[in-house]
Amino acid sequence: MGKIINTINGEVTSVSGNAYSPLYVGDYITDDTHLRYQLSDQKDAVLFGIGALQETGVDHEGNPVTTIGGYTVPKIRNGKEYTDIIDLSTDCDVLGNVRLFTDKFHGEGEVIRPDYGCFETWNTTPQKVVNVSDNYYPHAGSVVYVGKESEVRLTDALTKDFAPSYLLLHHAAGLRTGEHAVSLYNLAIERDLKPLINDTTASWDMVSLPFSLEVGNGTMLNGVTIDGLPVGAIQAGDESGDDKNRLYLYEYDGAKRAEDLYSVVAPQNSKYWAFENNQMGANVGYLMATPSASDAVTVRFSKSSSALPVYEESAEEGKSILLKQHNLKTLVDGRPHFTYKENMGWNLFGVPYLCSYTTERMSIDHILYTYDPEASRFVSIKFVGRKHDCSFLSGIHADCYGEGIGGTSVCQACYPVEYVAGSSRCTVENFGE
Repeated sequence: MGKIINTINGEVTSVSGNAYSPLYVGDYITDDTHLRYQLSDQKDAVLFGIGALQETGVDHEGNPVTTIGGYTVPKIRNGKEYTDIIDLSTDCDVLGNVRLFTDKFHGEGEVIRPDYGCFETWNTTPQKVVNVSDNYYPHAGSVVYVGKESEVRLTDALTKDFAPSYLLLHHAAGLRTGEHAVSLYNLAIERDLKPLINDTTASWDMVSLPFSLEVGNGTMLNGVTIDGLPVGAIQAGDESGDDKNRLYLYEYDGAKRAEDLYSVVAPQNSKYWAFENNQMGANVGYLMATPSASDAVTVRFSKSSSALPVYEESAEEGKSILLKQHNLKTLVDGRPHFTYKENMGWNLFGVPYLCSYTTERMSIDHILYTYDPEASRFVSIKFVGRKHDCSFLSGIHADCYGEGIGGTSVCQACYPVEYVAGSSRCTVENFGE
């Protein structure tokens, strides 16, 4: 195959008349050899869907011929007839993927075109639902890029394994597995963050990941990156001249809130937001923003392993998250130091799936708070007779308990819950430590 993407007639790739050197997935995911030949989303979107079209005509003798980008396709004898050795409408790549995906990036004039090279990239357009079945699925080893606000759904008509060698979920994209078992070894999730609202106010958002990651010194193999470069975490007030590759990152300290003997909590800039610059835990919620004043940024969270899956779902068992009932019960000099009920059991957490769940599929008799980044405030979700999308897509979720920071508003009290999410239903129930 060679580490060159070729046109159909073997010439070196050119775009708009200029030679083009692609960036391959294998340049940052090094464990699988075939990834060294698959197009990266980082640079090579220009190569998605720009392959030449297949056209039919006749030669100078009136015989039918097929051309692709000026190249005459040879024919091979098939019984009593001669057929083209290449047919983009039915041919597959070396993994078995069809060359023309109806849900792929569309080229000039909205015509579906094949990718350059020997692999077709599963690259879905934004804001699209893609239903996967035995007739239409990424074959094992494929690279799958899910566009912004899109969702890939594994349907009942799929009996094959969903086993991409690399899965990227762009901002607000999701994978809904239904009742299919899934094991992913190379997974990346993106979140778009807006620039500062003004010189002193960040545009905060909530982030939660289904896997743990170290913060700082990250790579596109493992870690937190922006434009392929590692991201460091800083506290508000530690800004410098160039903050594009730095983030504000805070987690919520519910235990500290329970230990303080206050019945009223500050509605802004709460002291219970704890700076985190080392580790992001799985399914733990974080408050995040970019200190960049002029540019929005896309943050990529990458997790890879050649030994064990970095994300799994079972066809039979759901996932669960246990949230702690932070509650102080001590005596000091004979006087009770108990937690006010308003300060018990506050947790910041995310849904442990790669797709959204609505509150109508949960059973809970308490109030849950989510964050509205457009309004820069927390919003209560009442579960009785109300539909509300309580989580963002793509494993980045904002189901949370907590009061404000940086101009957001205060929340009312919330009590401890246990979150149990299955493939068809989510329930939330009380529990104690």
